[in-house]
Amino acid sequence: MKSIVLIGASRAGKSTFAGMLSKELKSCQIISGDLVRIAYRDEIYKNKNIKASLMKEIPEYKNFLKSYFDYTIKYDNSIYTILDTVDFKPKDYKLFENSLIIVFGYPKLTKEDCLNNWRTYIEPNDWTLHKTDEELLNKAQRTINESKQFFQECKKYNLKFVDTSFNREKVLKDLLTWTKNKLEKS
Repeated sequence: MKSIVLIGASRAGKSTFAGMLSKELKSCQIISGDLVRIAYRDEIYKNKNIKASLMKEIPEYKNFLKSYFDYTIKYDNSIYTILDTVDFKPKDYKLFENSLIIVFGYPKLTKEDCLNNWRTYIEPNDWTLHKTDEELLNKAQRTINESKQFFQECKKYNLKFVDTSFNREKVLKDLLTWTKNKLEKS
């Protein structure tokens, strides 16, 4: 198994974990769903006015991202390919049957805790940077509800769910160990 799919809630640690994993694996590449989504919107869809987050609702975009991922794996299967994206949900697991799928979320947070985490782990290009606390609190509640749904779907489909509600650094470190063991066994 040379492909890893990281999906789940926005700002739940997928990109951080992808970076951690890339440092541990001998050779890998990370496909950022965020960057592919923006490029697709701007260059292929030709509509810079639509919110990039809405692109994941467009089937053609999701097909494009999946094809890009598949092509990347076929092009060089000697390296690990990591897809880091919010564009798929646990119920889409059959699209990635030959990949290690890890789903991230934070179902145990309050919306205030969620806002605090988003502000704590903010990066220069994060979508949360220019949002007001009120806007983020509304988004936080929707994302927490989505995390709860993801947790239930992961149980249903027997997928790895990673709860980053608390002790995020330790959770991601433990996940790194689990993932390396899983990849060695495959």
